[in-house]
Amino acid sequence: RDTNWPGAASCAMSHIRGLIKAALEGYEFALVFEDDAVIPTSVATTRGWCEACEGQLCFCPSAWAFCVQEAVDLMRRAPQLDLLYLGVGEAFEPPGPHGGILAEESDDDLGGVTEMGYTWCAEAILYARSALEDVLALKLHERIWAQDETIPHLYSQKPWNPRFMESLKSVGFKRRWLAGAPADDVEEGWIQQLEFFKEELNSTQLASAWRSSNSSEL
Repeated sequence: RDTNWPGAASCAMSHIRGLIKAALEGYEFALVFEDDAVIPTSVATTRGWCEACEGQLCFCPSAWAFCVQEAVDLMRRAPQLDLLYLGVGEAFEPPGPHGGILAEESDDDLGGVTEMGYTWCAEAILYARSALEDVLALKLHERIWAQDETIPHLYSQKPWNPRFMESLKSVGFKRRWLAGAPADDVEEGWIQQLEFFKEELNSTQLASAWRSSNSSEL
C-alpha cells in the first residue's frame, strides 16, 4: 500500500492551485515552497543570509527574503529557463560560473545556473511566466501528478513515467521545459526538507513536525 499517496495528491493540488492563481494574476514569476521547507544554517551563512543562527536550521525571516531575491535575480539572468529548482538534486553539467546556462561574459556573483539532472523533492521551485502560461493552456490541474516528479516528467529526455507524458501530449504539450538550478552546490540546494534534520528536531518544539509533514511516517 502506498502510504504516500495522500501527501502526493495534496502536494500536487496545492502547487497547481498556487500556479493557476499566479498565472491568472499576471505574475512574472511564482516561487512555490513546500510547507516543510527549511533553510539550513550552513547554506544561510555561506551565502551571507544569516550571521546569528547556530543550530542546523536558520530561523531568520531575512534569509527567506534573500533566498527569494537571489532566485529571481538568477532567473532573470537566464531568461531561457522555465523553472529554477532550489532543492536537493543532481546536475547534468559540471557546476561552476561558466559551466551552466549563464553566458560566459556574465558577472556570476550569484554562482551561476546549471541544467538540472534529477530532483529529490519539490521544496522550492521558481516558475517563469512561460511555465505559468503552459499551466493554464494545458489545464495541468486536470492531470494531477506527484509534485516531486514535476521536473523529471516535464523536461527529462527520458521521463521514467511515459504514460504521464503521453497524457500531456494528448492535450497539446509539445515543448520540454528547461529546468535549471543554482550552480554553486546543486547536491545540497538552497532549500531542504524538514525531515532531513531529525536529530535537531527531536530535541526542540518541532519534535513531531517532520513526522506530520511526511505521511509515510504516520
